[in-house]
Amino acid sequence: ALVNPLTHASAYGASRADASANLRQAGTIAKPSVVLVQVEESAYVKDDRYGNTTYGQKNSSGGVDPFTATYMGTGFFISSDGYIVTAAHLAAPTADEVLHDINLQYLAADAVIVGNCDAADQTCIDAYTTQNQQDYLLHITLLQETTTITVFTQNMTTADQALPGELKSSSPTGQRDTAVIKVSTTNAPVLLMGDSSTVQDSDPISIIGYPDTAFTSSNLQGTLIPTLTTGTVTAHKTGGGG
Repeated sequence: ALVNPLTHASAYGASRADASANLRQAGTIAKPSVVLVQVEESAYVKDDRYGNTTYGQKNSSGGVDPFTATYMGTGFFISSDGYIVTAAHLAAPTADEVLHDINLQYLAADAVIVGNCDAADQTCIDAYTTQNQQDYLLHITLLQETTTITVFTQNMTTADQALPGELKSSSPTGQRDTAVIKVSTTNAPVLLMGDSSTVQDSDPISIIGYPDTAFTSSNLQGTLIPTLTTGTVTAHKTGGGG
């Protein structure tokens, strides 16, 4: 949680009465600590309907690469030496989630080979995937599965500048959706933390991050500018996801 600028106004040097100014100031201070986190799960597929053959996706060199599922989201530096807090569903997807998403990649390839779809006919591929998804899930297992975590800071301009990340901890499924990852860096800008017990319904809040972010090119200029918006705390909920 970001520091509540109304109850911690002195931390920002802003007037308690000027909620809008406080929010902008909170956003300005917190923004440098924001990072984009990319998690890539890769694996080959074994389909028990076709013997012991291992399947992947053909690359430009004529070889076979593993299928991949990529997840992207927001993290924040919580220490200057590279510890980052992010969402557990991003940094540590469950085995079922990875199987489901790799299965979609496998189905898309099979739609061309088995389903007679043209590789450019997304409508045909989507229809084949929808029709066969559950059946495929019953027959496939993942082999040589690997997880790669990559962190992008706002000053990066190309993908090769990204920092490798290591998952240090994550909350169990169904509990608080929190994970900690670590990158090798120094003097990282640290997010100021607040006391969530002071936050009340209807309090104004600043929300910073990367909603629906994806990139396909090596040029990251503009992509790594986080979105900053404001809103209102609508409810406190405990139970379920915690």
